[in-house]
Amino acid sequence: MAQPVWIRRTEKGTFPALASAKLVSEAIRRAVAVKNPYTDTGANHFGFFGLPSKQNLIEVDDDQRTDFALLQKWSMSQKKRQRN
Repeated sequence: MAQPVWIRRTEKGTFPALASAKLVSEAIRRAVAVKNPYTDTGANHFGFFGLPSKQNLIEVDDDQRTDFALLQKWSMSQKKRQRN
């Protein structure tokens, strides 16, 4: 991600950022599965929330990082497309 997504509990006890991230994850899975039927659509939704370290970070291409807000917008457009 271009910027971290902060996870905070609301006064009602919900985690809106987690709910949004799960919707984005599901949209990505569906889009990829259309192109590749072997896509593991049951994998962990939050794998991209891993914490980078010297042990697991080999290379970072800053140009390839995306903005979470763009993913959210894309995910919502996918949901609307499915309804139609």
